Amino acid sequence: MTAGAAARAASQRQLLQSFPAAPYAYELTQESCFGSGSGDSADEPECGFGLNLVAGSKVLDRVRLSEPGCGPASPAAITLALGADRDARAWSSSDEDCDIAVAARTVALGPRAAALLITELHGVENRYRSHWVYLARIGKVETPWSHVENADGGHWTTTTVLAGSGGAQEIAFIDIARAAPGVPARVTAQRLRIDPATGRVTTTPLPAPSYPLFVLQVGRFTRAPEATKIRRHCLRELAVLRAGLFRGVKQLPAFFLGAVFAQRADAEAAVASLATCAQVPEAAVFEYPATEASADPKPTPEAEGE
Repeated sequence: MTAGAAARAASQRQLLQSFPAAPYAYELTQESCFGSGSGDSADEPECGFGLNLVAGSKVLDRVRLSEPGCGPASPAAITLALGADRDARAWSSSDEDCDIAVAARTVALGPRAAALLITELHGVENRYRSHWVYLARIGKVETPWSHVENADGGHWTTTTVLAGSGGAQEIAFIDIARAAPGVPARVTAQRLRIDPATGRVTTTPLPAPSYPLFVLQVGRFTRAPEATKIRRHCLRELAVLRAGLFRGVKQLPAFFLGAVFAQRADAEAAVASLATCAQVPEAAVFEYPATEASADPKPTPEAEGE
């Protein structure tokens, strides 16, 4: 793209939010949703979301998110479906054939290093998510970690920012693999720590000492298919889970509808949101601590960009 074309594209770009990350700032943007007639559509799709790395008024680097919006994005609430950190800022756009939401927040990796965590929710019938961690290093945007769900809607992944050691923050990543209707889902969870100097990512399984998980339980069933009968609109994001997935949590029923969170406050907020649902079965939150077998997990390095 020529300098003139770049200037025209920038003028047609809406700034959704600037996230300070001294000595830089991350800017989440959206392209104009109206054809510019400039012939630059191959460079930036209409309504496309992007990320600028800026220093002062100068754009040092730019990356594009995978899916454009359906129209101009407007501020939105963080929902269970979105799977983003509850303190992130979110935007959404939709029409008859499209529904897109995007959320972003910074993650403090050290005294003068911050990454930007972005989650994007795609699809209409089958909903699936993409998560990226963007990190500024030497004036460029790198992607030390990312995860993209399959488009078949068979997973429900979430990211949550946690307090780490030495004042740094880490990321909890939880994957609930949904099975066929009436079959319990599988749950995996890990804690991501990112070295701001190298971008290297190490992972530790969750739950872990000082990092329990929290299980939302809705309803009590003796067989898994029974749980699917109550999945009305306000419960559709919950998965069919079984007590055997959560060793040491003896109060859970054999099967239930539920979700798994990295922070108790998030689980309790989910319970509160069910208050608007008519005739919802009992809902409770249980702590799922680390077992003796997982009391001393060893960090595992991840390949960059996985």
